[in-house]
Amino acid sequence: MAASIFSAQFTCLGENPKVVIDTIFGNIFIELYINEAPITVDNILHYVNTGYYDGTFIHRTTKYQDKGFGIIQGGLWRYIPGWGVGYYPTDRESIINESYNGLSNARGTIAMARTSDPNSADSQFFINQTDNLFFDKAQDPEGIGYCVFGEVLYGMDVVDFINFLEHLDPNDDPNFWGLNEVPHYPVSGGWYLVEIQQAFQAPEGFWLRGDINYDGIVDYLDIAIYSDNWLSHYRHSNIDEQGLTDLLDFAILAHNYRRTSIWNRFARGDIDNNGKVDFRDYCLLINNWAKTGIDLRGDLNLDQKVDYFDLARFAEDWQKTKT
Repeated sequence: MAASIFSAQFTCLGENPKVVIDTIFGNIFIELYINEAPITVDNILHYVNTGYYDGTFIHRTTKYQDKGFGIIQGGLWRYIPGWGVGYYPTDRESIINESYNGLSNARGTIAMARTSDPNSADSQFFINQTDNLFFDKAQDPEGIGYCVFGEVLYGMDVVDFINFLEHLDPNDDPNFWGLNEVPHYPVSGGWYLVEIQQAFQAPEGFWLRGDINYDGIVDYLDIAIYSDNWLSHYRHSNIDEQGLTDLLDFAILAHNYRRTSIWNRFARGDIDNNGKVDFRDYCLLINNWAKTGIDLRGDLNLDQKVDYFDLARFAEDWQKTKT
């Protein structure tokens, strides 16, 4: 594994900054442990706030059943159709390895990638999709380990989905420079890489303004509470703090709803992979109705069954992609 990940101006100790990784398949929300890994977090925030990660793609995944550990890795490579892959040189020196901080490479944590040189972390990072405790300093035969510097608050469904994707065959594009574990999403006549559209530091309360029931995400339950409070102007739904519950609050709630990993997702409703969501996909979904199994083509939310939740996601994808 190579180098390091996101950063910006130094943040005061004691306040854990939060970062949003916006992929084409949904958002991953991450809390950064600045007290335990101050140098690493400062480095990460630099790359986040300078836009370095925008337009990069997740260039490596490993599955536990294949390698004995599961990760998704990114933070460097970009793809230019017709030309191939490349990267922009980083504008900082490599950082020291803070793997001595006691944090463990458990599922859902984010850590720095590096070479065999312990202090070579640069801009690349990986998210642990499984418990990879042998990456810890305490269990590393060389006593080095990989530095954990944060944890996914929510969006592990996106991480799991990315890890679930098959690898691109390097023979399909010889310009991948030896990258042979690149996840991709196949469509008719081509494929999509897992692009990071934007990585940004979340402002205070970014994902909480629409989270009316305080469960950490903006979803149908918040909309239900909001709707129930509409006529009474109950302050709990007064998201913009203007004194009453109204359409402006609903606009903010809807915006935050779309920012969650449950809503903001690539058109997985394109079941037949022809580049759009249409009646043919609907037929395939209905054909899989009430069946079970992780490989079902109609299981759009990967809960191992095809049901009304998949139908709801399909309807949303249909609206997003139809012309």
